[in-house]
Amino acid sequence: MKDQRPRLGELLDALRGPGMAGVLARGAAGNLFVSGAGALLLVGVQLLVARLAGATEFGYFLYALTLTNVLALATRLGIDTAQVRYVARYRIQEDWPRLNGILRFGDRLVLMLGGALGLIAAATVWLLRTQIDPGLARTLWIAAAMLPTAGGLIYVRASALQGLKRVALAPLPDRIARPALLGLFAGGIYLVSGSLTGAGAMAANFAAAAVGVALGSILLRRHLPPQARAVAPHTEARTWMRTAWPLWAVAGMRFLLNQTDILLLGVLLGTTTAGIYGAASRLARLVTFGLAAANSISAPLISELHTQGDRRSLQRMVTLTSWGTTLWSVVFAAALALGAPLLLSLYGDEFRAGAPVLLVLAAGQIVNGATGPVGYLLNMTGHERVNARIIGCVVFGNVVLSAPAILLFGPVGAAGVTATLGGVKNLWTWWAVRRRLGINSSIFSTGWLR
Repeated sequence: MKDQRPRLGELLDALRGPGMAGVLARGAAGNLFVSGAGALLLVGVQLLVARLAGATEFGYFLYALTLTNVLALATRLGIDTAQVRYVARYRIQEDWPRLNGILRFGDRLVLMLGGALGLIAAATVWLLRTQIDPGLARTLWIAAAMLPTAGGLIYVRASALQGLKRVALAPLPDRIARPALLGLFAGGIYLVSGSLTGAGAMAANFAAAAVGVALGSILLRRHLPPQARAVAPHTEARTWMRTAWPLWAVAGMRFLLNQTDILLLGVLLGTTTAGIYGAASRLARLVTFGLAAANSISAPLISELHTQGDRRSLQRMVTLTSWGTTLWSVVFAAALALGAPLLLSLYGDEFRAGAPVLLVLAAGQIVNGATGPVGYLLNMTGHERVNARIIGCVVFGNVVLSAPAILLFGPVGAAGVTATLGGVKNLWTWWAVRRRLGINSSIFSTGWLR
């Protein structure tokens, strides 16, 4: 026990100092503050929208938003995640032409694909309009129109800021400005018209996302190195897309893993059930905000340390990250378990039915925190294809198992499959990181002591 005390003291000093641990702790803390405030704000805004719209109209809004988020992945094709990696690399190498080039290339790509997919989605809804509830159809049309902004630009702005290590600023447009304005605009619609429909809520979301994109553009221009703005862009689209494609597959399959349950519940049991489940799922994600905050700073650091070949610092960083995220996950999972009925009742009495779902999903997130930033360790070190194969297998299992689980056990069955396969994915990815990088990213590593 005697030799442990100075080591723990050294750790606390390191967290306050200018070194790797200090950078990681302060960066994660800044992002955690913004993301945590944004999470609470989003929950509050969703409570407001659910209260004003009711379970049915809120179900329309949430279901259309989920479908929009699925299509939004196709508007980016992984360029947002690739930007984190390449912006961090080009900044270290002071390769300003390529840094300028990848930012401009990302903008053009998401605008072009977002516009095209928005038109296709709107046309599809029009063709199926006789088979869809009119309220849902109107909500889907508005959702399709917002694909270029909310689906693309707001994310590439955040990724660029993250690559520049502005991790506390990166989530501001999407996590703070957008939900705050959504609540403001939705409340305004209700005050003017006396009601709030799913289409009205989506229109408010559209306007909020447009303002978020403008804010992200201002922040990026302000913090982009002057050298990058002063040089002509150098474009290497083929190189960037070779990296972006597997990263897109990883992001897409990870999203499907998290959204398959809501989509299948909407199809099999109706959008009202999907809306109740979605509210519980959103609350359960509070458990993951510690991991998301740590990943926001660890991702560019992983790219930098791997480029420099500093494996010792990399091991130390991921061990610190896994301990921090595990503590966060356990504390918040316990808090949600104690307050599940009360928290869900804030949405409305009918949302109390989602309490068992909230408990199952929150418990499943603890494994996510304990294994550390395993996905980013693969994505930021050139092993994104391995990550894609792992997630692909898990997504396939989720699609195969979720439908019978829903039919047999309802929403709790969907939550059980999602939580179990999420744990399988993280443990499998941890093993791949250990085998390919020689890094133990779990809480059972003693990497922070070295």
